[in-house]
Amino acid sequence: MENRTQTIKRALANVFGNKNISVRKETGTASGWIRVEITVEDRQEAHQKGISEYARQIIKNTGVELYTYSDDMGTDHDCLLIELIEK
Repeated sequence: MENRTQTIKRALANVFGNKNISVRKETGTASGWIRVEITVEDRQEAHQKGISEYARQIIKNTGVELYTYSDDMGTDHDCLLIELIEK
């Protein structure tokens, strides 16, 4: 059975390529967080194209349950960090 990080990695690798994706589960008090790094040619262009939002949608479509946290205003957010790394 795949764990959360493996499922996310497989789904994103199908779109962005295996070598361009890193998915890690954080440790310690941040153990519920998932960190995704996507390697792109041009970080600014990737932001303009909405690559982070697209990756978030792909992850949501996997059905993987993400932990959430509430900010000071009481709004819930996923414990998911998506970073774009320039080659």
